[in-house]
Amino acid sequence: MPAALAGGHVFLCVTTSLRSRVLTVTSLLDQIGEGSYGECQQAIGVLRATARRLERELRQSHSSEEKVFSDPWLRSRPDAQARLDDLSREHRRLGKALREFQKHLNNFNNTGNAQPLLAAGKELVRSLLAHVGREEEELLRLLASEPAPALPRRLPRRAAA
Repeated sequence: MPAALAGGHVFLCVTTSLRSRVLTVTSLLDQIGEGSYGECQQAIGVLRATARRLERELRQSHSSEEKVFSDPWLRSRPDAQARLDDLSREHRRLGKALREFQKHLNNFNNTGNAQPLLAAGKELVRSLLAHVGREEEELLRLLASEPAPALPRRLPRRAAA
């Protein structure tokens, strides 16, 4: 089995975890938008920890994606490099959106204004969900469209001892 198939499985597990983290962020943003200052403080603490974990998972996602797309089985495809380049550019934009969100998260205690945090959080969630969906679609399209290498019809004979 090409390493890309095994890497594809790992990659899909990572994106599933990212989706779960994004749902947590969404829920916490809802609490901040509707809660008292004290409730916001509690949600902010959880959001900070979640944002750090999300940052690690994004790095892990990018790493597993690169492993899958760098497999010679896929790399030989002319469209694989262009897709990887597009997704890498998106990763840089996501990193910027995450840093912006973390900036507002850290400034909340100074300002008490949740609106910039909520706007940055909603943008991050929208961007992450769109990106993860695109990553999964691209990866699955590449893996599904490339036939697996043929297995030999016969096993080689064992040398007589």
